[in-house]
Amino acid sequence: RDFAGPSRSRTRRGVLLAGGCEAPRRRRIGGDCAGFAMAAARATAAALRADSAAVVPALDDVLRSCLDALERASPPLGGKDATAAAAALMRLLSAAVEVCGGWNWSGGWECMAASGDAAEPEAAQARVVSALRRMGSSAIARSLESPAVADEVPDLSMAVCAVDVSFARFCVPALPQRLAAEAAPEMIGGALRRAAACCACNHKGAALAGLTSCSAFIKLGDSSSEAARGAVLSHGMVVAWGLLGTLLGPSPLSRVHKVASVLGELVSLVAAAVGSPDSAASTVRSWLSDAMDSVPRCRLLPGERSAALEEWGPLLAAIALVSLRRPCPDTGADGDGRNVQRLKRALRAFVERR
Repeated sequence: RDFAGPSRSRTRRGVLLAGGCEAPRRRRIGGDCAGFAMAAARATAAALRADSAAVVPALDDVLRSCLDALERASPPLGGKDATAAAAALMRLLSAAVEVCGGWNWSGGWECMAASGDAAEPEAAQARVVSALRRMGSSAIARSLESPAVADEVPDLSMAVCAVDVSFARFCVPALPQRLAAEAAPEMIGGALRRAAACCACNHKGAALAGLTSCSAFIKLGDSSSEAARGAVLSHGMVVAWGLLGTLLGPSPLSRVHKVASVLGELVSLVAAAVGSPDSAASTVRSWLSDAMDSVPRCRLLPGERSAALEEWGPLLAAIALVSLRRPCPDTGADGDGRNVQRLKRALRAFVERR
């Protein structure tokens, strides 16, 4: 509760505690230190959202402390305490990115630049991007590129996806073109691999978090720089594999609508890049075919692969055609959603046959 006020000094104390305690003898998160880190991370995240103007100058400390703590929380799956603390720190990192985004993005960078050693907002942006790149290359984040690992720690999976979504929605669109071109390909690739792994999870929350992350990056590719679009398209098969994993997982009926929406967004993005609905549908169909080839044969019914691709192809082409005629970035598909509804019914039939 002490950390929830607008006082800058309180926020800095909360940030240091959220970093897992900076005392020299506390070299890794564990036991009481993990509980302390979780409580401080949650309180500081609440403070960030409640009074962003007073807290923004401490964001550099937030990022540094979060990442230092994550690096000390090794091995990444060494226990419930360490995993829960890492999830809390990821949520705090997501809140820190969101504070600099949205309505107060430019003001946030100016405050960070004024409070730190950076003279320009672009230098503050570079510090945040550097911090997020460290997060993406950490052992914890890399471990979540495996569906089995992501399923074991669903809270951590959802928290990391929240950071990735914040990066896509709030960070990349406001970056200078040079910085975005440098950072986007590497970070988008890692985020989409994590998202696809989460899509294939048995845990409902983790799977939905993965689908949300896929959708956020596809929309980013549709509205951002060529570098971001190229990075998303180069991982199209990864996204298709994650969507197929969702359909082949347990209890997929509740996720069919989201899968259809993301698939519609994906084919619309490809159509915008190639300019031809037939080529776009063929590309996405080939990604789905490759994804099915990578699935053990025992998970597909006899003749199911060819029948599904034959049915989905024309629907994907129809979505791509309408998206080229009447772009709708919010849905990534046709404005009235009729073709997406047809695709949804086809996906539901695919699931129900199983």
